[in-house]
Amino acid sequence: MFIHIFWISHTQVVNPKIWYIGYQTDLKKDTLTPDTAFYIKPHGATILNFKQNPVGITRFGYSLSLGACNVQLYDKNDSLILYSNGSKIFNGKHRLIEGGDSLSYGSDWATSLFAGNYYGEFIIRVFPNAMLGLPSVKSKNQYFLISVFISKGTVSHERIVYSIVDMNLNGGRGKVIEKEKAMKFGNFAPTIEACKHGNGMDWWIIAREYGKKNYSIFILDSTGIKLESENQLSGWDLSNVNLEQGNGTNRFSYDGKLFASFTHLGLELFDFDRCFGTLSNRREIIFPINDSFPTSGSGCFSPNNKFIYTGNGKYVYQIELSNKKIRLIGINDDFRDTPEGQTGGIFTNFGVSNLAYDGKIYFSSGETTRYLHTIENPNDTGILCNFKQHSVKLLTFNSGLPHYPNYELGAVADKCGESGITDNTLEEIEVYPNPASDYVEISPSNAILNLFQHPTFTLTNLLGQQTSLPVEVSSRGYRIDTRALSEGIYMLQMRDINDNLIKTERLVISR
Repeated sequence: MFIHIFWISHTQVVNPKIWYIGYQTDLKKDTLTPDTAFYIKPHGATILNFKQNPVGITRFGYSLSLGACNVQLYDKNDSLILYSNGSKIFNGKHRLIEGGDSLSYGSDWATSLFAGNYYGEFIIRVFPNAMLGLPSVKSKNQYFLISVFISKGTVSHERIVYSIVDMNLNGGRGKVIEKEKAMKFGNFAPTIEACKHGNGMDWWIIAREYGKKNYSIFILDSTGIKLESENQLSGWDLSNVNLEQGNGTNRFSYDGKLFASFTHLGLELFDFDRCFGTLSNRREIIFPINDSFPTSGSGCFSPNNKFIYTGNGKYVYQIELSNKKIRLIGINDDFRDTPEGQTGGIFTNFGVSNLAYDGKIYFSSGETTRYLHTIENPNDTGILCNFKQHSVKLLTFNSGLPHYPNYELGAVADKCGESGITDNTLEEIEVYPNPASDYVEISPSNAILNLFQHPTFTLTNLLGQQTSLPVEVSSRGYRIDTRALSEGIYMLQMRDINDNLIKTERLVISR
């Protein structure tokens, strides 16, 4: 069986310039028509348009109800493709995608109070990073939604699952063609994060289990999703954490070189290799002893990847990564959101955060309020970053922000990225067999051979050690004798006569 390596357009998803956030009213029961008669202010969605300055703020009356779990995918024209709250999947027209209901419900969906609520959500809504959306590497207009499966009435996050949505079907309205397929069983913390592979096409996906010190790393490539590693590097044991609250969130830096895990014990920081999907150089950052870091903690990298911003509801810190210096930049001022006609109000504390298109970092409230906080200049040191509390007033209640990786992260230059092939080229190379034992055949198409004369090949192991092996011309193209290689994972690189990188492919040697 051949492994096919495709070059296709990978610009089908871009970093969002528009955010949908907010709650639909609980009184909305109708499953077919927009929210009209049951609209009760301030429910619905607030739309934040970061292409405007200042940010544009409008209300939309019948979006999916979005809690802390909020996934949104946009195309290169900034049009909404689909979005999800972890329980349901809606298309860009705000209609339920066929098969896109009852996610993470378990066997009790039919009797759930949420079953009759078209816009409703389930317990997964309280976990901000419990779901992530990624474009298919192989098929245009297909999308993977990867999530922690959370059963109602339990605190068991029993597996990592994926669903595939094909937006080519139903006249562009979409259909779920695979639903909650298990990637790995285990007691997973409810946080999924991803980083684009160094080749600029594939994706690394990272998750963590309670009671295990190691991270599970998956790869999404043209063959689908598979487990790449589960015993790379040891971290903190989180088994003593209340599973309903989780271990906080995981985040990659915007250049993909750093990985951060926010937990009740503090912050774990790692270097990340986008070519091999490996974590290294673990560092611990412990917060002040009089300010214990809660399990609901989250954080966000600055655009220049120099700082991490994080907090615990009452405090916000800036961490300078070069020296692990912690600076307190904000203390909650006890401001309350008191809607018209109500008394008492709700504290606008500090919740999840994310970087927006306008270059600012936005914090939601840990509670359900109509306010966001902002860091106006996140690349600046200390108080110069200009942290502003309740600086953005929304038109609806809200408790979360969209969760997304850096969709526009490019290839690693001259390491494991692509060169010489345009996005629209559909030529392929065949590598056979993979896994390999004694030999491997590389069969470029005629178009590739005409474009790149006399290619050379190198193999690199997970320690970064390169090996050059004899290459013979064969009936298929090229044949490499691999008998001298130890068992393991290698990156096979193909270069042209001028030493320009053409293609990198993962090769497994197994005997």
